[in-house]
Amino acid sequence: MLDVIVLGLGVTGSAIACEAARRGMRVVGLDRYAPPHAFGSSHGESRIIREAYFEHPTYVPMVQRAYVLWDELEKESGGLHGLVLDLRNNPGGLLSQAVKVSDLFLESGMVVYTEGRLENQEQKFYAHKGPITEDFPMVVLVNGGSASASEIVAGALQDHKRALVLGTQTFGKGSVQTILPLADGDAAIRLTTARYFTPNGRSIQATGITPDIVMEPQQVAAATGPGAGPGPGSSDAADAIRERNLPGHLEHPPDDGAQEPDEQGGSQNDATMPGPDQADPQLDRALELLKSWNVFKTVVAQTQP
Repeated sequence: MLDVIVLGLGVTGSAIACEAARRGMRVVGLDRYAPPHAFGSSHGESRIIREAYFEHPTYVPMVQRAYVLWDELEKESGGLHGLVLDLRNNPGGLLSQAVKVSDLFLESGMVVYTEGRLENQEQKFYAHKGPITEDFPMVVLVNGGSASASEIVAGALQDHKRALVLGTQTFGKGSVQTILPLADGDAAIRLTTARYFTPNGRSIQATGITPDIVMEPQQVAAATGPGAGPGPGSSDAADAIRERNLPGHLEHPPDDGAQEPDEQGGSQNDATMPGPDQADPQLDRALELLKSWNVFKTVVAQTQP
């Protein structure tokens, strides 16, 4: 039996109706939520961007907010001193939006490419120099709920050494689906036709993105104090649900140089995020890294002749 929690867009707390269309599926939770598709908060001279999904149009409102933020910070403190891009529980969306979001933080180089059995399934996507060129430090937060387009963004920023990736192994959804209409015009078939690869040639499929700094979410439970019970990622939770655990999934290509993740790593709850009133050690750690970066940068500058 697969337990499902349904989240619907709309006014928080309003009624929502749904129907389970598959056997073996049980709805255990219903709620409406306001998507965290905005700059979530500020911490001193650092800012946090939370992206809930990469559907159209993700890029345009994100860029508009980014330009406003840059102008405000330029007037207040001489520019942005650190940025956290929170992609935890971001299930993906459109490839075009993932490429454009990556392009926002990269000045050049490849973002992602695809490879399939046919030449027309091979595509390459590149970054271009834009108006935002400040070399501020970045940390990208990911977890087991980060999939597809969010993995493309995390992998691109990681390969270009533009950001540190912190969290747990991502979902591993790195395949390309093509919808082919059938002859009668009333139906279509969806085929898996290619795989996504990061700029350094790592396949995302059935492997995911391995963070630079692995931080398990069980530390969230420890931060909430004693008596809180087993928290996200606790040792007694079941194995993680990942692309590689799904029946009939597309296998990871052999000999691409990527490291296979630990089959026993993670938990089914490692995609659970703390609520607004709960401690978030992963975010706290990201902010500590950004502050440390600026401290060391200042020290190095002072030691230069």
